[in-house]
Amino acid sequence: MAVDVLEHGPGVHAAAPPAPRGIRRFTRGGWLRALWTTPLAFGIATGIVIGAREGLGYEPLWSLETLITAWTIV
Repeated sequence: MAVDVLEHGPGVHAAAPPAPRGIRRFTRGGWLRALWTTPLAFGIATGIVIGAREGLGYEPLWSLETLITAWTIV
């Protein structure tokens, strides 16, 4: 497998890539993605735990220790 390597002479700098626009700003890594994926993961983990506890017949459904464990894993 061949790999092309660009070499720059002294004083030559590569241009920075253009800033992402549109939805790409929210899907690339960074703080903007963390702002919407954190509540989403919180909701999904809560839903899975509550659904599983209800399906298995556990009481109370809102067991804080179990939820904290799920939130930590996600």
